[in-house]
Amino acid sequence: MLTGDENHRRRQFRVIWQIDPVHPEDFAFNIFEPAITVKAVAESAMREIVGQAQIQKILTADRKLIEPASQLLMQKILDSYHSGVQVVQVLLLSVDPPAQVITAFRDVTAAQQDCSASGNEADGLC
Repeated sequence: MLTGDENHRRRQFRVIWQIDPVHPEDFAFNIFEPAITVKAVAESAMREIVGQAQIQKILTADRKLIEPASQLLMQKILDSYHSGVQVVQVLLLSVDPPAQVITAFRDVTAAQQDCSASGNEADGLC
């Protein structure tokens, strides 16, 4: 997935869902393959949420905000389909750069930390 600051991330997540007890008839009659539909909606919603975020926030503070935001968006989409599906929970399992770029990502992170440390050291000398 591509983040809002144009970084690539490999994201694994789990969606826990059930048949909506209020509208089981929608589940039975309105969608052809529920598991495939839920998977497609989940991937789409996660791409939208991650696409608006910055990489550092995804790895740190915003990680716990992504789960409920994606759950809410998934539910909104599934409700618009009258799918009869209730999203119970979205769990982020991992947030990693793709294997092809992990070394470069670590180098960039180390360089940012070195730059920050140098700036802090220079501020201390003044």
